[in-house]
Amino acid sequence: MESLSLEKLENIIISYIYEISWNQTWDGRALPHDVFKSYLSHVEKLSNLFTVDRGQMGIRYFRKKENRIAYFLYFHLANMMRTRAIITEMKKRKVWPKQIDHVMDLGTGSGASIWAFGEEMSSIKDKPKSILALDEDRAILKDAEKLWTLYGQAREMDLPDLSCHKVDLLSLKGLEALHLKKKLDVIFCSNLVNEFSLISESGKISLFRYLVDSLLSDDGVLVIMEPASKEISRDLIQLRAMLLDCIDIHIPLPCSGTHACPLVADREDWCHLIRPGTFLPSSTVWKKNCIAIALL
Repeated sequence: MESLSLEKLENIIISYIYEISWNQTWDGRALPHDVFKSYLSHVEKLSNLFTVDRGQMGIRYFRKKENRIAYFLYFHLANMMRTRAIITEMKKRKVWPKQIDHVMDLGTGSGASIWAFGEEMSSIKDKPKSILALDEDRAILKDAEKLWTLYGQAREMDLPDLSCHKVDLLSLKGLEALHLKKKLDVIFCSNLVNEFSLISESGKISLFRYLVDSLLSDDGVLVIMEPASKEISRDLIQLRAMLLDCIDIHIPLPCSGTHACPLVADREDWCHLIRPGTFLPSSTVWKKNCIAIALL
């Protein structure tokens, strides 16, 4: 089955916005100009929080419905396309798992990464058994669950059940409390490096060691995706260096270095890849007992 067009994907989001904003069924017309202009102001605020005002962001911005709607309109499909681009690159380099039964999205937000995974399902021989979505905000989890249902209806596919749980994303105890019995073949982790600054280095190491050693299957991958800004890119490179120093891993792609990136030494240096016609984030791809860094 072919992927849905961006127009159809966008229509899913607009339809949902009508439902949660006015309890109405969308009639197919464009959003009213004044309403759209109001949402754009929230988009600008969110964009600033994610970039120049990161120090003021905190982790509760999804509690306001206006922020969530702005996120749906501006960030959801962009993040989905970035995730798809990274999955495509992983497939080309043969690090995408051969069999995928169980998927987790850590910090799912509106569920952009699982939409990207849904678009890849047509190439998966056996349908995955489960998808687990984790976030700290109940409202955005409810949104992600509903958007997944609407996405499945639009695709006319029998999608895996989505199980949503509210957890402290930066707490190892929160993950351990889930008592996951089955190994995960794919773990998505998007736009969380900023929040990682809130925990100690030992806490980061414990968290990632648990994800890789306790949750991933033997052929599993952990994909960390971040926007390719200078500051966030450097944060990701430094995270990579710290984990390389503390965990027994190697790097299969696309950077084949086995030591800390030399760009860490100079504060003005940073790393990303530009692909024509495609907006790609910085990303880190983990594989069982190895790590692959792709700053895209």
